Amino acid sequence: MVFGNDLEAASRHLFPQLDEAHNRLQDVVPDLTMSGTGAALFAHFAGRAEADAALAAARKLGYPAWVCRPVSALG
Repeated sequence: MVFGNDLEAASRHLFPQLDEAHNRLQDVVPDLTMSGTGAALFAHFAGRAEADAALAAARKLGYPAWVCRPVSALG
């Protein structure tokens, strides 16, 4: 699943540190996407093993990272 963000290009241009972090993390988390104006970067994974591998890789680069489960729609 690939998400998009219309503000990503502008935010990455205005904030070089965000662009650098995104580039470094995208090497280890290929489907990385930015939330909003850049408060968080996230990716969707098919399973827990993939998510845990990305978590370890992001932390190895020195970035804080977490694995979260999506909240089911309430209905």
